[in-house]
Amino acid sequence: MRKSIILTILIVLVATLLSTQPSDDDKYNKTLIKTITHNEMERSYRLYIPKSRENNDKLPLVIVLHGGGGTAEGTQNKLTKRKFDQLAETEQFIIVYPEGYKKGWNDGRESGQPAAEENIDDTEFISKIIDEVSKEHPINAKRIYATGISNGGFMSLRLACELSDKIAAAAPVTATMSEYLMENCKPAEPVSIMIINGTADPLVPYDGGEVELFGLKRGKVSSTSDSIKYWIKNNKCNETPASTKEIDNFPKDRTKVVIQTYLDDKNNNEVVLYKIEGGGHTWPGGWQYLSEKLIGITSKEIDACDEIINFFKKHNKS
Repeated sequence: MRKSIILTILIVLVATLLSTQPSDDDKYNKTLIKTITHNEMERSYRLYIPKSRENNDKLPLVIVLHGGGGTAEGTQNKLTKRKFDQLAETEQFIIVYPEGYKKGWNDGRESGQPAAEENIDDTEFISKIIDEVSKEHPINAKRIYATGISNGGFMSLRLACELSDKIAAAAPVTATMSEYLMENCKPAEPVSIMIINGTADPLVPYDGGEVELFGLKRGKVSSTSDSIKYWIKNNKCNETPASTKEIDNFPKDRTKVVIQTYLDDKNNNEVVLYKIEGGGHTWPGGWQYLSEKLIGITSKEIDACDEIINFFKKHNKS
């Protein structure tokens, strides 16, 4: 009898303790799963709105694109460790995690992705998402941004090229300008760009060339340097860096970050390079989703989510 009473008391105590521990839904708002019809297909996206928002505030919108073979949920919860959701609460913005067509994007490369092979218009898909979210929630139309990793990073650059009337800034990670974009990118307006690339990326060569995954060719890309030069010219920035900074706070992680910032003299346009020396095909500060032998090192020198949001905060459409 006494054992039964003690056991009951313990169960009640544990239940009480668990109920007082903040869950993800206590700390952050629930993610909404939304659908949209595009080209006679039902597509989906995940929508995160901070619970701390003021109803009448027009919030910035950040579009986060998963990599090839990835998912919106995996990018939100695993790759970035829900850091964007945390920042949405503290910095006050709305996040969209779109779902690619058969786990990929038509980013302009001959990438082997079904979206590319079937010529899916993902630019229009993202544009429709922006329009739909803007109808349902108060969005600051001058502060819409795009970021992503790998296939998603390439796609964010395509959005900068083809949706420059909507996108204020883009921040691709482990991605450069593809040959297609170099030839066809004609943005109507300047778009501030931040590129975060690792010099030891085994999939997307830092110095340009053929993207390869498990021996399969995924399209040719320009070098990181040429990609930066393209946007410096497009945004009319000075060719000489306004500043150069090095970060090497964790020597044991075998990486170092060199940041170069290029500015124009008249407007707020900017081009920034985060050169992750020794970094791989990874999200700095994020999840090491495969072994270092396959994708290289994940740098701990910076948190890419922090750097991207700080970059976006500085830019809006004129």
